[in-house]
Amino acid sequence: VYDSHYPLPIYVVFVPFAGFGCVYASFHLHRIPNFCPATNCTLPSFPFLLRTREMEYSNVLPLVVVLLIGLVGECSAHECYVCSNQTGNTEKCLNTVKICQQGEDACLTEIRWGSTPYFSLGAQKQFYVSKRCAKKEICQRIRTKHMPYCTHIWYEDWTCSACCLGDRCNYYVISAAPTTMLSTLLATLAAFGVLLRSIMSS
Repeated sequence: VYDSHYPLPIYVVFVPFAGFGCVYASFHLHRIPNFCPATNCTLPSFPFLLRTREMEYSNVLPLVVVLLIGLVGECSAHECYVCSNQTGNTEKCLNTVKICQQGEDACLTEIRWGSTPYFSLGAQKQFYVSKRCAKKEICQRIRTKHMPYCTHIWYEDWTCSACCLGDRCNYYVISAAPTTMLSTLLATLAAFGVLLRSIMSS
């Protein structure tokens, strides 16, 4: 309200400077050390212009929470060795590591014995090793599916699967070579026994 006791130029000069001072205070007074040691700090005349410490914390807190969640997720990520149809548990199967997707909490290893791409009479057989990330339920399902075909018979095609839990737990695979050698030895001994018996009986 205009007061006739003061000249008009005083209002014209004072009001803009007062407004500028209030805005300047609202942006800079909170930066002065020990200006307001209390947690809830307001100016009696202009409480809406001074940003309180709670407002600053409330703006920063969501960002801190998001960063912490990201760090925890990264630290807890599951890792497995991965490879596909390698001719042994060497090189790529021992040097390639993958960070599994969310929910993939197991490492799956598949060992196949046979010819490639499909079985053919007289074709050379060899091992094929594959490793990857998988969910525990899916890994167990694949293992159960391959169980009837996990025969380790050297003259047949077979596939075995194994599941494990833990970071990089599928570094080693259970080699079927000893079992294959044992099967071959037993078959040879059985054939030799039959031949020897037929010779003695004649």
